[in-house]
Amino acid sequence: MATAKSTTRRRGKRTYSSPLRQQQSEETQARILEAVAAQVAEQGFQDFSVERVAARAGVSAPTVYKYFPTRDAMLDAVILWMRSRVGALPTPSGPDDLPAIVEKTCVTLDQHATAAEALILTQLGRQVRGRGASGRQQQMLEVLREELTGLPDEEARAIAGVFKHLCSLEAWFLMRTAFDVGGEQAGRTIAWAVKTLLDDLRRRKGRHA
Repeated sequence: MATAKSTTRRRGKRTYSSPLRQQQSEETQARILEAVAAQVAEQGFQDFSVERVAARAGVSAPTVYKYFPTRDAMLDAVILWMRSRVGALPTPSGPDDLPAIVEKTCVTLDQHATAAEALILTQLGRQVRGRGASGRQQQMLEVLREELTGLPDEEARAIAGVFKHLCSLEAWFLMRTAFDVGGEQAGRTIAWAVKTLLDDLRRRKGRHA
């Protein structure tokens, strides 16, 4: 038996999957990606430094390279990380869903502020968001279709643009950075603005019916 055991050991390294190690590995990668996003948001890619990323993440530079051997691999991972943390606004079934969606989304953005700010402040983030811009505009027009019916086309598009901006990452960012308002309060206030505009739009349509 002893001989068999030693033979098995000589044939190769014993491999096994440890849930704890897997969790630690995922947590390390997340810290590195958050550090990358924070550094890029603050300094851009011109002064990008793996050493500063490592220090910010609390790991060594070789550890950063272990998970992300190249700059391209790191950028690809950061894109996926930003998307997974921030996500997209849930699809509303109608305009009355918008206030609740905005309120919840602002809280979520506060919880993942580093990724959210990187989406706004970095060229990479703007590219990520730009890919779905036309779809989001069309979605808002569709959500408000009944309320906008009968209005001149340009006015309808302008109104949809106001709603889209209120339900956007930029609105949360403005409240956070320019007015020092937290996610919960920002969500409540923007939701109030959306509801107020909806009510006014419906009153106007009723008067012109």
